[in-house]
Amino acid sequence: MAENVIEGKLIFDEQSGMFWVAQNANYGAQLKFGDEFEVKVDGEWVKTSLAIDSDENGGLIFRLTNTPYSGNIDGIDARK
Repeated sequence: MAENVIEGKLIFDEQSGMFWVAQNANYGAQLKFGDEFEVKVDGEWVKTSLAIDSDENGGLIFRLTNTPYSGNIDGIDARK
């Protein structure tokens, strides 16, 4: 990753309707659809991006590409 990397937890802010990489209570890096960032999968950093998918009932859910993560993705170790 490049300099000035922000590392923290992936969170969704309902007020702004945006995902963020947050450090403690501080929003560090805003994430938009199409942005590339990294999350930890089994202890390794994996390049990913936000996507919208559907669940088994046809409801819309968030998904992280190239990872097993979907649905509630808050709290995942992330960096951008």
